[in-house]
Amino acid sequence: MKRNSTKLFLWTMCFLALAAHSVQAQQYELIDLGTLGGPRSVAKRISESGIVTGWAQLPTGHQRAVIWDQTGNILNLGALPEPVVTEGVAVNDAGQVAGLREEGSPQSYQSYSWENGLWTPIGVLPGLTDTIVADIDSAGRIVGRSLIVGPGDPDRAFIWNAGVLTELESLGYDSRADGINDLGQVAGASSASGPTGYARRAVLWQDGVIQDLGVLPGEDFSQAFDINDRGDVVGSSWHVTSPQFLSAHQATLWRADGRVVDLGLTPAPPQGTCAANFPFWTANIARAVNDVGQVVGQAQCVASGGAKAAFLWDPEDEIHYNLNDLIPPGSGLDLIRADDINAAGQIVGTAVNAEGYLRAFLLQPIATCSSDPNCDDGLFCNGAEICVGGLCQDGDNPCPGQGCNEGTEACLPLTCDNDGACEAGEDCSSCPADCVSGAGGSPACGDGVCQPSSGEDCLSCASDCRGKQTGNLNNRYCCGLDVDCADARCTAETWICDDTPSVPYCCGDAVCDPGEDQCNCQVDCGEAPPIEANCTDGVDNDCDALTDGADPECACGQKADACLIDSDCCSEVCKRNGVCR
Repeated sequence: MKRNSTKLFLWTMCFLALAAHSVQAQQYELIDLGTLGGPRSVAKRISESGIVTGWAQLPTGHQRAVIWDQTGNILNLGALPEPVVTEGVAVNDAGQVAGLREEGSPQSYQSYSWENGLWTPIGVLPGLTDTIVADIDSAGRIVGRSLIVGPGDPDRAFIWNAGVLTELESLGYDSRADGINDLGQVAGASSASGPTGYARRAVLWQDGVIQDLGVLPGEDFSQAFDINDRGDVVGSSWHVTSPQFLSAHQATLWRADGRVVDLGLTPAPPQGTCAANFPFWTANIARAVNDVGQVVGQAQCVASGGAKAAFLWDPEDEIHYNLNDLIPPGSGLDLIRADDINAAGQIVGTAVNAEGYLRAFLLQPIATCSSDPNCDDGLFCNGAEICVGGLCQDGDNPCPGQGCNEGTEACLPLTCDNDGACEAGEDCSSCPADCVSGAGGSPACGDGVCQPSSGEDCLSCASDCRGKQTGNLNNRYCCGLDVDCADARCTAETWICDDTPSVPYCCGDAVCDPGEDQCNCQVDCGEAPPIEANCTDGVDNDCDALTDGADPECACGQKADACLIDSDCCSEVCKRNGVCR
């Protein structure tokens, strides 16, 4: 009883602390990711770059594995041979998906790796019949478990790498792998004995060696679901001998330094049976942890028939937040489970809409602030941002009715004459018809340069980016997709690879940026020379749409012909007065 009273006191103190900090809590934009035309969808994982995977229903009701890209577009990953159900379970930045197929009655589970439209079977460990995948790392390694559906043989954890399925050792009986980080560390659970003496423990596999992570003080069992690149592991601990509201799972963090942390309970809404009995949801399972240490998962009120809520635990204040309290009111979605969070703080999971259908959601962090300087984005032409109620708001236009020069931070009179030339007093904002703008470094497939930072790779631009996508899996690679320009294969032989990041540009801002030149932005970059300045640089120096040898001016000059450099002259001598010798 003493332990229970102590825990009750700590939870109450946590509740009071939350009330004191709620004004400063991170707020989120809520995005319903949509479906394939049916009523339901679920989001399972999000990559560091913002690719989401899960499943969505077709108008026919069939469930298909999908990915949502960074702009929210949904892609049906296609049907495997006669599946009842397919599901995307995890995804990495390369767009590789660990997927699952379910069919039959009783259900049968088979797992796959999906990449570029191709489903590759994971296989199954010897002696077992089914495979369920759980996570994938940046290198495409997949972890999960093989099993026989129903009571019987124990589950056995595995790691799949480049077509090879390897069993992970157990504590003696069963095992399951649920998370993998980019260092190859794997988190999951295992037990030392069978059902009659069952005691599941959260475990960590490092270089194939298993480690029992233990449980929270006073608990009996534990389970791990995710691991970040720092080596922090999250999951839950629980026991079966206490009163009901203490018998459920407690969200648990196993830090890389060996500490085991009770993440506490999620505050319940002010109405309902759970809140009437106790001011917190009574069960919490941590599902994911990002590299910053933020944890997300699911809270449940055992006493009120299983009501659920998605939660966030923030390491900065060590406060447990109900995510429904951090989104705009009246959203029409009830967030019941958070399954993943990336380093940018984007959260994905499952909600229920007003019609009772499951819906995949994405939470985008909204910039928070305590004063106006916290909101300053460093730009002049979009106005001075201000902090209102802890949230950043856009500033007013500093140049109403005028143009604006970002480079000089000055307002300009509107002089746009739409003559096709960007002139003094015009810029890409005030006169877009005359002054070019863009993301910078825009790729031109076929120019002989692979530009991964601009979206080129060996699949989208095979003429520029080297790659090998056939033969032995271990020898396959794709420049711009799974390897970058630092890989020697991308610059072997005559291949050229340039990973220089794109730089936004705006003609008329008094800065000659990448993407601007003397041809498209003389007001920033200066006037072009009257003739081709260099006949071997691959550049149209004089802006006559003719480059190097295609420009008649690149024929060597005769005596007294105009020249800029020695190579302009057949004699290889350009005299000081600008004519050939």
